[in-house]
Amino acid sequence: MIDIPENVEVKTVKAVLKALGVTVKKGKKKASSYNPEFVEKILQGENDIKAGKGKRMNVEDLWK
Repeated sequence: MIDIPENVEVKTVKAVLKALGVTVKKGKKKASSYNPEFVEKILQGENDIKAGKGKRMNVEDLWK
């Protein structure tokens, strides 16, 4: 797989590859190797933070 920098247009990259004789195909999205329950917990935590739920702590206070 090739990583394309954000400032490069995909059309431009495809045109260059086509000019070089490279065939461009859309790949299938890989399935996540993470446990779906774990992913759901992480997403729920992110949603909770966006909703204002949660508590801020200073790093120095973690070991008190």
